[in-house]
Amino acid sequence: MADIDVTPEKVGAWSDKRQDIFSGLAGGEITQGYFVAFDGTSGKLVLADATTTNGLYDSVGMALNSTLENQAVDYVAPGIVDGGFDLSGLDYGARVYLSMTPGRIADAPPGVGGTEVIVGHVIGLSDRSIADGKPTKALKLVQVV
Repeated sequence: MADIDVTPEKVGAWSDKRQDIFSGLAGGEITQGYFVAFDGTSGKLVLADATTTNGLYDSVGMALNSTLENQAVDYVAPGIVDGGFDLSGLDYGARVYLSMTPGRIADAPPGVGGTEVIVGHVIGLSDRSIADGKPTKALKLVQVV
């Protein structure tokens, strides 16, 4: 299992019209493009991870902004996120897993000490809306489930 590289400031929702975007209160520092879960005690959003010892593997979505504790954080779930993730090593249709590194996603399920959590898939969408109306390639994006 390898974590998928992310450039947080480049991550965003593909289109606000086709997304379920929610807002919650951060229970700690959260980075844009990282996956979040609810803390069972406080109800605040914290970084999700696949380690079985902390039980934060019930990811609810991906953060759309970076924030600090007790500040608002927007997250998308389900939806399609654009940019920021290095998906070059993954095929279209590949599953994306929650990593054992807090907030991160990985290209394979975790090993010993982890829980397998599928948080999305690699999909291809046309770049038609970006160019002059003529598609030239399929863009690799993450569909958050």
